[in-house]
Amino acid sequence: MKNVQTSYQKYLGCLAILLVLLLSLWACSSDSNEHFVDVSQVQAKVVFNRADVAITQAQSREQIIDYIKKNVRFAERGLRIQQYPSEYILLEELFKVSQSSFIDTINQKIAEVHGTKLENIDKSLTSLFKHTKYYFPDFKEPVIYTMVSGYSPGNDLILADSFAVVGLDFYLGARYSPYRPRVEDVPQYMWRRFAPETLPLHLSMQLSTKFAKGDPKDKTLLATMIDWGKTLYFCRKLNPVLPDSVIMGYTAEEWKNVSASKEVVWGYFVEKNLFFDQSRDVKIRFIGERPFTSDISEKCPGRVGAWLGWEVVTAYMKRHPNTSLKQLMEMTDARKIFEESKYRPE
Repeated sequence: MKNVQTSYQKYLGCLAILLVLLLSLWACSSDSNEHFVDVSQVQAKVVFNRADVAITQAQSREQIIDYIKKNVRFAERGLRIQQYPSEYILLEELFKVSQSSFIDTINQKIAEVHGTKLENIDKSLTSLFKHTKYYFPDFKEPVIYTMVSGYSPGNDLILADSFAVVGLDFYLGARYSPYRPRVEDVPQYMWRRFAPETLPLHLSMQLSTKFAKGDPKDKTLLATMIDWGKTLYFCRKLNPVLPDSVIMGYTAEEWKNVSASKEVVWGYFVEKNLFFDQSRDVKIRFIGERPFTSDISEKCPGRVGAWLGWEVVTAYMKRHPNTSLKQLMEMTDARKIFEESKYRPE
Protein backbone atom coordinates (compact mmCIF):
# COMPACT_ATOMS: atom_id res chain seq x y z
CA MET A 1 0.00 0.00 0.00
CA LYS A 2 2.85 2.32 0.87
CA ASN A 3 4.42 1.73 -2.55
CA VAL A 4 1.13 2.51 -4.24
CA GLN A 5 0.84 5.80 -2.33
CA THR A 6 4.44 6.69 -3.16
CA SER A 7 3.85 6.01 -6.86
CA TYR A 8 0.66 8.04 -6.79
CA GLN A 9 2.44 10.98 -5.13
CA LYS A 10 5.18 10.83 -7.76
CA TYR A 11 2.50 10.81 -10.46
CA LEU A 12 0.84 13.90 -8.96
CA GLY A 13 4.21 15.60 -8.70
CA CYS A 14 5.01 14.91 -12.35
CA LEU A 15 1.53 16.04 -13.35
CA ALA A 16 1.98 19.31 -11.46
CA ILE A 17 5.33 19.95 -13.15
CA LEU A 18 3.84 19.19 -16.55
CA LEU A 19 0.94 21.55 -15.85
CA VAL A 20 3.33 24.34 -14.91
CA LEU A 21 5.34 23.77 -18.08
CA LEU A 22 2.22 23.81 -20.23
CA LEU A 23 1.00 27.02 -18.63
CA SER A 24 4.42 28.59 -19.14
CA LEU A 25 4.46 27.56 -22.79
CA TRP A 26 0.94 28.86 -23.24
CA ALA A 27 1.90 32.19 -21.71
CA CYS A 28 4.94 32.48 -23.96
CA SER A 29 3.03 31.52 -27.08
CA SER A 30 0.18 33.86 -26.20
CA ASP A 31 2.62 36.75 -25.95
CA SER A 32 4.55 35.86 -29.10
CA ASN A 33 1.39 35.10 -31.09
CA GLU A 34 -0.42 38.33 -30.32
CA HIS A 35 -0.15 39.36 -33.98
CA PHE A 36 -1.36 36.03 -35.40
CA VAL A 37 -4.86 35.98 -36.87
CA ASP A 38 -6.79 33.29 -38.71
CA VAL A 39 -6.70 34.11 -42.43
CA SER A 40 -7.61 30.62 -43.63
CA GLN A 41 -10.98 31.79 -44.91
CA VAL A 42 -9.64 34.94 -46.60
CA GLN A 43 -9.48 34.65 -50.39
CA ALA A 44 -6.38 36.08 -52.06
CA LYS A 45 -4.47 35.25 -55.21
CA VAL A 46 -1.05 36.15 -56.57
CA VAL A 47 -0.91 36.84 -60.31
CA PHE A 48 2.54 36.91 -61.87
CA ASN A 49 3.60 38.53 -65.13
CA ARG A 50 7.03 37.04 -65.91
CA ALA A 51 8.82 39.98 -67.51
CA ASP A 52 12.07 38.30 -66.50
CA VAL A 53 11.24 35.31 -68.72
CA ALA A 54 9.77 37.34 -71.58
CA ILE A 55 12.79 39.64 -71.80
CA THR A 56 15.81 37.64 -70.67
CA GLN A 57 14.84 34.56 -72.67
CA ALA A 58 13.82 36.44 -75.81
CA GLN A 59 15.21 35.03 -79.04
CA SER A 60 14.79 38.21 -81.04
CA ARG A 61 14.31 41.96 -80.72
CA GLU A 62 10.82 41.57 -82.12
CA GLN A 63 9.80 39.42 -79.13
CA ILE A 64 10.96 42.12 -76.71
CA ILE A 65 9.19 44.87 -78.67
CA ASP A 66 5.98 42.84 -78.69
CA TYR A 67 6.15 42.34 -74.91
CA ILE A 68 6.79 46.04 -74.24
CA LYS A 69 3.86 47.07 -76.43
CA LYS A 70 1.56 44.73 -74.52
CA ASN A 71 2.84 45.96 -71.14
CA VAL A 72 3.36 49.69 -71.59
CA ARG A 73 2.73 50.69 -67.96
CA PHE A 74 5.28 48.13 -66.76
CA ALA A 75 7.78 49.48 -69.31
CA GLU A 76 7.19 53.00 -68.01
CA ARG A 77 7.68 52.14 -64.33
CA GLY A 78 9.86 49.01 -64.38
CA LEU A 79 12.09 49.76 -67.37
CA ARG A 80 11.78 53.58 -67.18
CA ILE A 81 11.45 53.69 -70.92
CA GLN A 82 10.79 57.44 -70.91
CA GLN A 83 14.36 58.09 -69.69
CA TYR A 84 15.82 56.81 -72.95
CA PRO A 85 16.20 59.17 -75.95
CA SER A 86 14.79 56.39 -78.09
CA GLU A 87 12.98 53.15 -77.28
CA TYR A 88 15.36 51.42 -79.67
CA ILE A 89 18.30 52.23 -77.37
CA LEU A 90 16.47 50.46 -74.56
CA LEU A 91 15.62 47.63 -76.92
CA GLU A 92 19.29 47.10 -77.82
CA GLU A 93 20.29 47.09 -74.15
CA LEU A 94 17.60 44.54 -73.28
CA PHE A 95 18.50 42.29 -76.19
CA LYS A 96 22.19 42.46 -75.26
CA VAL A 97 21.29 41.43 -71.71
CA SER A 98 19.20 38.52 -72.98
CA GLN A 99 22.26 37.15 -74.79
CA SER A 100 24.69 37.42 -71.85
CA SER A 101 26.01 34.62 -69.65
CA PHE A 102 25.21 36.82 -66.65
CA ILE A 103 21.51 36.25 -67.30
CA ASP A 104 21.90 32.48 -67.51
CA THR A 105 23.51 32.44 -64.06
CA ILE A 106 20.87 34.71 -62.55
CA ASN A 107 17.97 32.76 -64.06
CA GLN A 108 19.41 29.54 -62.67
CA LYS A 109 19.65 31.05 -59.18
CA ILE A 110 16.14 32.50 -59.42
CA ALA A 111 14.72 29.06 -60.21
CA GLU A 112 16.81 27.52 -57.43
CA VAL A 113 15.72 29.99 -54.73
CA HIS A 114 12.23 31.09 -55.77
CA GLY A 115 11.11 27.98 -57.67
CA THR A 116 10.79 27.39 -61.40
CA LYS A 117 7.23 28.75 -61.25
CA LEU A 118 7.96 31.14 -58.37
CA GLU A 119 6.03 28.83 -56.05
CA ASN A 120 8.00 30.03 -53.02
CA ILE A 121 7.16 33.67 -53.70
CA ASP A 122 3.58 32.69 -54.43
CA LYS A 123 3.26 31.18 -50.95
CA SER A 124 4.76 34.16 -49.09
CA LEU A 125 2.88 36.81 -51.06
CA THR A 126 -0.40 34.92 -50.75
CA SER A 127 0.04 35.08 -46.99
CA LEU A 128 0.81 38.80 -47.19
CA PHE A 129 -2.24 39.51 -49.35
CA LYS A 130 -4.51 37.44 -47.10
CA HIS A 131 -3.37 39.39 -44.05
CA THR A 132 -3.81 42.68 -45.89
CA LYS A 133 -7.36 41.73 -46.86
CA TYR A 134 -8.08 40.60 -43.31
CA TYR A 135 -7.41 44.12 -42.03
CA PHE A 136 -8.44 46.00 -45.18
CA PRO A 137 -11.24 44.02 -46.93
CA ASP A 138 -11.34 46.39 -49.94
CA PHE A 139 -7.69 45.72 -50.78
CA LYS A 140 -7.06 44.60 -54.36
CA GLU A 141 -4.04 42.41 -54.99
CA PRO A 142 -1.55 44.04 -57.38
CA VAL A 143 -0.28 42.06 -60.35
CA ILE A 144 3.35 41.11 -59.69
CA TYR A 145 5.71 41.85 -62.58
CA THR A 146 8.97 39.99 -62.04
CA MET A 147 12.17 41.13 -63.68
CA VAL A 148 15.94 40.92 -63.49
CA SER A 149 16.96 44.39 -62.35
CA GLY A 150 20.69 44.10 -62.90
CA TYR A 151 21.01 45.21 -59.26
CA SER A 152 20.11 48.74 -60.25
CA PRO A 153 19.28 50.82 -57.12
CA GLY A 154 15.58 51.58 -56.91
CA ASN A 155 14.63 48.62 -59.08
CA ASP A 156 14.39 46.13 -56.23
CA LEU A 157 10.69 46.87 -55.67
CA ILE A 158 8.32 49.35 -57.27
CA LEU A 159 4.66 49.65 -56.28
CA ALA A 160 2.20 51.30 -58.66
CA ASP A 161 -1.57 51.63 -58.31
CA SER A 162 -2.50 48.18 -59.61
CA PHE A 163 0.79 46.37 -60.01
CA ALA A 164 4.18 45.90 -58.42
CA VAL A 165 7.57 45.30 -60.03
CA VAL A 166 9.95 42.94 -58.23
CA GLY A 167 13.65 42.65 -59.06
CA LEU A 168 14.08 38.95 -58.34
CA ASP A 169 17.89 39.18 -58.33
CA PHE A 170 17.71 41.45 -55.28
CA TYR A 171 15.93 38.77 -53.25
CA LEU A 172 18.15 35.73 -53.68
CA GLY A 173 19.94 36.11 -50.34
CA ALA A 174 23.67 36.42 -49.74
CA ARG A 175 24.22 32.67 -49.92
CA TYR A 176 22.81 32.30 -53.44
CA SER A 177 23.33 35.72 -55.02
CA PRO A 178 26.27 35.53 -57.44
CA TYR A 179 26.40 39.32 -57.73
CA ARG A 180 25.41 42.35 -55.68
CA PRO A 181 24.85 46.10 -56.19
CA ARG A 182 27.81 48.44 -55.92
CA VAL A 183 28.65 48.98 -52.26
CA GLU A 184 28.50 52.74 -52.94
CA ASP A 185 24.85 52.34 -53.90
CA VAL A 186 23.81 49.72 -51.33
CA PRO A 187 26.15 49.45 -48.30
CA GLN A 188 26.63 46.05 -46.71
CA TYR A 189 24.46 46.88 -43.67
CA MET A 190 21.59 47.55 -46.09
CA TRP A 191 22.36 44.72 -48.52
CA ARG A 192 21.96 42.11 -45.80
CA ARG A 193 18.27 43.05 -45.54
CA PHE A 194 17.58 41.62 -48.98
CA ALA A 195 16.61 37.96 -48.75
CA PRO A 196 13.78 35.75 -50.04
CA GLU A 197 11.87 36.10 -46.76
CA THR A 198 12.06 39.91 -46.76
CA LEU A 199 10.28 40.37 -50.10
CA PRO A 200 6.77 40.38 -48.52
CA LEU A 201 8.11 42.66 -45.78
CA HIS A 202 9.46 45.20 -48.26
CA LEU A 203 6.24 45.04 -50.26
CA SER A 204 4.16 45.58 -47.11
CA MET A 205 6.24 48.67 -46.32
CA GLN A 206 5.24 50.12 -49.66
CA LEU A 207 1.64 48.96 -49.27
CA SER A 208 1.47 50.91 -46.01
CA THR A 209 1.61 54.15 -48.02
CA LYS A 210 -1.77 53.28 -49.51
CA PHE A 211 -3.38 53.21 -46.07
CA ALA A 212 -1.33 55.60 -43.94
CA LYS A 213 -2.38 59.18 -43.41
CA GLY A 214 -0.39 61.94 -41.79
CA ASP A 215 -0.32 65.66 -41.24
CA PRO A 216 1.85 67.30 -43.94
CA LYS A 217 1.96 70.48 -41.86
CA ASP A 218 3.63 68.74 -38.93
CA LYS A 219 7.37 68.95 -39.62
CA THR A 220 8.55 67.69 -36.23
CA LEU A 221 10.82 64.72 -35.69
CA LEU A 222 8.01 63.23 -33.62
CA ALA A 223 5.65 63.24 -36.61
CA THR A 224 8.23 61.39 -38.72
CA MET A 225 8.87 58.94 -35.88
CA ILE A 226 5.16 58.17 -35.51
CA ASP A 227 4.75 57.80 -39.28
CA TRP A 228 7.54 55.22 -39.23
CA GLY A 229 6.09 53.64 -36.12
CA LYS A 230 2.75 53.15 -37.88
CA THR A 231 4.50 51.65 -40.91
CA LEU A 232 6.51 49.19 -38.81
CA TYR A 233 3.45 48.24 -36.76
CA PHE A 234 1.55 47.70 -40.03
CA CYS A 235 4.37 45.46 -41.32
CA ARG A 236 4.42 43.50 -38.05
CA LYS A 237 0.69 42.77 -38.40
CA LEU A 238 0.98 41.69 -42.03
CA ASN A 239 4.09 39.55 -41.46
CA PRO A 240 3.44 37.80 -38.13
CA VAL A 241 6.04 35.05 -38.67
CA LEU A 242 9.00 37.41 -39.06
CA PRO A 243 11.11 38.36 -36.02
CA ASP A 244 10.94 41.98 -34.85
CA SER A 245 14.62 42.41 -35.73
CA VAL A 246 13.91 41.54 -39.38
CA ILE A 247 10.90 43.87 -39.47
CA MET A 248 13.19 46.66 -38.29
CA GLY A 249 16.05 45.65 -40.58
CA TYR A 250 18.44 45.03 -37.67
CA THR A 251 20.68 42.08 -36.98
CA ALA A 252 19.84 39.98 -33.93
CA GLU A 253 22.77 41.63 -32.14
CA GLU A 254 21.60 45.14 -33.03
CA TRP A 255 18.08 44.33 -31.83
CA LYS A 256 19.48 42.96 -28.58
CA ASN A 257 21.57 46.11 -28.05
CA VAL A 258 18.81 48.60 -28.74
CA SER A 259 16.27 46.63 -26.68
CA ALA A 260 18.68 46.57 -23.74
CA SER A 261 19.30 50.32 -24.10
CA LYS A 262 15.71 51.58 -24.18
CA GLU A 263 16.21 53.87 -21.19
CA VAL A 264 19.40 55.32 -22.68
CA VAL A 265 17.73 56.04 -26.04
CA TRP A 266 14.63 57.51 -24.40
CA GLY A 267 16.73 59.58 -22.01
CA TYR A 268 18.80 61.00 -24.88
CA PHE A 269 15.71 62.08 -26.83
CA VAL A 270 14.21 63.70 -23.73
CA GLU A 271 17.44 65.39 -22.60
CA LYS A 272 18.14 66.84 -26.06
CA ASN A 273 14.49 67.85 -26.53
CA LEU A 274 14.41 66.12 -29.92
CA PHE A 275 10.75 65.19 -30.27
CA PHE A 276 9.58 68.60 -31.49
CA ASP A 277 12.73 69.55 -33.38
CA GLN A 278 11.92 70.40 -37.00
CA SER A 279 15.41 70.53 -38.46
CA ARG A 280 16.30 68.37 -41.44
CA ASP A 281 19.64 67.49 -39.87
CA VAL A 282 17.99 65.87 -36.84
CA LYS A 283 15.73 63.75 -39.05
CA ILE A 284 18.72 62.56 -41.08
CA ARG A 285 20.67 61.67 -37.93
CA PHE A 286 17.90 59.70 -36.22
CA ILE A 287 15.66 58.47 -39.06
CA GLY A 288 17.98 58.26 -42.05
CA GLU A 289 20.00 55.25 -43.12
CA ARG A 290 23.31 54.79 -41.32
CA PRO A 291 25.15 51.81 -39.81
CA PHE A 292 24.93 53.22 -36.27
CA THR A 293 23.76 56.31 -34.37
CA SER A 294 27.01 57.92 -33.25
CA ASP A 295 25.17 60.62 -31.26
CA ILE A 296 24.14 57.94 -28.77
CA SER A 297 26.64 55.11 -29.14
CA GLU A 298 28.49 53.11 -31.78
CA LYS A 299 26.48 50.12 -30.54
CA CYS A 300 23.20 51.95 -31.16
CA PRO A 301 21.97 50.98 -34.66
CA GLY A 302 20.83 53.51 -37.23
CA ARG A 303 17.23 54.70 -37.68
CA VAL A 304 16.76 54.56 -33.93
CA GLY A 305 14.12 57.29 -34.19
CA ALA A 306 11.99 54.98 -36.35
CA TRP A 307 12.51 52.18 -33.82
CA LEU A 308 11.42 54.48 -30.98
CA GLY A 309 8.39 55.52 -33.03
CA TRP A 310 7.44 51.85 -33.31
CA GLU A 311 7.80 51.48 -29.55
CA VAL A 312 5.44 54.42 -29.00
CA VAL A 313 2.84 53.19 -31.50
CA THR A 314 2.94 49.69 -29.99
CA ALA A 315 2.40 51.17 -26.53
CA TYR A 316 -0.52 53.22 -27.85
CA MET A 317 -2.18 50.16 -29.37
CA LYS A 318 -1.78 48.18 -26.16
CA ARG A 319 -3.55 50.97 -24.27
CA HIS A 320 -6.25 51.17 -26.95
CA PRO A 321 -7.00 47.53 -27.82
CA ASN A 322 -10.25 48.42 -29.58
CA THR A 323 -8.43 50.55 -32.14
CA SER A 324 -8.24 48.70 -35.45
CA LEU A 325 -5.20 48.72 -37.71
CA LYS A 326 -7.22 50.71 -40.24
CA GLN A 327 -8.10 53.32 -37.63
CA LEU A 328 -4.47 53.57 -36.53
CA MET A 329 -3.25 54.12 -40.08
CA GLU A 330 -5.82 56.89 -40.56
CA MET A 331 -4.77 58.81 -37.45
CA THR A 332 -2.98 62.05 -38.30
CA ASP A 333 -2.27 63.54 -34.88
CA ALA A 334 1.21 62.32 -33.94
CA ARG A 335 1.23 64.21 -30.67
CA LYS A 336 -2.06 62.57 -29.60
CA ILE A 337 -0.61 59.10 -30.24
CA PHE A 338 2.56 60.07 -28.38
CA GLU A 339 0.80 61.48 -25.32
CA GLU A 340 -1.89 58.80 -25.08
CA SER A 341 0.64 56.00 -25.45
CA LYS A 342 2.12 57.04 -22.10
CA TYR A 343 5.24 55.29 -23.33
CA ARG A 344 8.10 54.83 -20.95
CA PRO A 345 10.93 52.32 -21.43
CA GLU A 346 10.54 49.15 -19.40
